[in-house]
Amino acid sequence: MSERSHVLRTAVRLILASLVIGLLLSVAEVTPLDVLDNIADVAIGLWDMTTGAIGWAGSYILLGALVVLPLWGVAWLWRRLRG
Repeated sequence: MSERSHVLRTAVRLILASLVIGLLLSVAEVTPLDVLDNIADVAIGLWDMTTGAIGWAGSYILLGALVVLPLWGVAWLWRRLRG
């Protein structure tokens, strides 16, 4: 089978699959705009969750750093002075 016929066969399959899925979604009264709006809502939701998680973790990191960094500094200095 030549590469051209493989590409053509794949294109036909994709078109037929798109047609079938499009018909099924139209029966459920889903429009392309509905799908695009939903994708945008999901992306915005993921962004909000990610920034919220970073903000939540950030406050705990800062709080822990107030204890950990001075202890690390003292231990580092102690090792340097002991040689």
